[in-house]
Amino acid sequence: MKELPTDLKFVLDEITEEDPLRVGILFHMEIDGKFFPKSNGVSFYKISPDSRKLIFARTVVEPPVKAGFSTFPLLNALSNLVRAGVAF
Repeated sequence: MKELPTDLKFVLDEITEEDPLRVGILFHMEIDGKFFPKSNGVSFYKISPDSRKLIFARTVVEPPVKAGFSTFPLLNALSNLVRAGVAF
């Protein structure tokens, strides 16, 4: 990809090996061999046992800003809406 720096590398820190149909990966990025801040992530993949094709993929990357305790009031309000049966 032209948009990405040529020295940007994805580094795989850990890969699960126990299940041939599911794999989890912990990763981070580096630029010129140096850790790229806020680049930690995790990916999970699932393969169909019948077709052997990828049927699920999810990647979550560390957010650039961590909201911390400021999210608790929002979480409380959303929890009350869910309990009241409000659909999103």
